[in-house]
Amino acid sequence: MDNKNIQPIECSKRLMEILEWIQGDVLADIGCDHGYVACNAIIMGKSKKSYACDIAQGPLERAKMTIQACHLEEEVIPVLMNGMENLPEDVNVVTIAGMGASTILDILENAPLKTGLRLLLSPHKDVEKLREKLKDFSIEIEREKIVFDEGHYYPILDCVVKDKVASLSLQETFLGKNVVSNVVYAQYLSYEKKKLTRILSNMPEGKGKELRCKLEMIEKTH
Repeated sequence: MDNKNIQPIECSKRLMEILEWIQGDVLADIGCDHGYVACNAIIMGKSKKSYACDIAQGPLERAKMTIQACHLEEEVIPVLMNGMENLPEDVNVVTIAGMGASTILDILENAPLKTGLRLLLSPHKDVEKLREKLKDFSIEIEREKIVFDEGHYYPILDCVVKDKVASLSLQETFLGKNVVSNVVYAQYLSYEKKKLTRILSNMPEGKGKELRCKLEMIEKTH
C-alpha cells in the first residue's frame, strides 16, 4: 500500500507516543478498541502488517470500520483473541495500553513470549507492580517515558523478552528505568512529590515507610 498521502488517524496523545516507539515489521495491538494503533502503525510506516486484537466482538467491529475507512484490509487483520493466547507467530512487536497492571500481567501469564519479542506497555495504574513482576516473564525494560494526556500522567515501557533479565533497583521500580528526562517527566515527579507529601501528612508518625522512601528518591532525583 502507498500510504505517503494518507494522514494518521487522530487519536490520543498517549497512543501517538506509543506509536513513535514501535519497532517491528508485524504488530499486534492487544485490546485494540477502535483499531487506531494497528492502522496508524501502517500509515506512519512503523509496521508492514498489523493485527487488531480484542477479546470482545464490539471493539473488533469498531476496528473493522476503521480498517475499511482507511482502506487497509490487506495490511490490518482483526482477530478475536483472549489476550495474547493465540498470538500469530509472525508478530514481533506487541502493544498493550489502557489496562491496569494486574490485567497486563494476566495477559502475559498466558502469552507465547519468545526471545526478542518487543512489548510496549502502558498501564493506567499500578506501574510499580508491573515493573516489579516483568522479570518473572524474562521481560526487560529498556527505556520508559511519561506522557501527560487529558489531565493524567501515563508511563510507557519499551520492553523486550530476553533469556536473562536483571532485577530492578528500588529506584527503578519506583521511578522507572532509563526514563526519558524531559519537562513532562520533571512535572510528573513534582506531581508525585506533592501527592506523597499530602498522603504522608495525614498518616501517623512511623507509618508509610515505603511512601517515605519513594518521596526521598524523588527529592534526590528532582
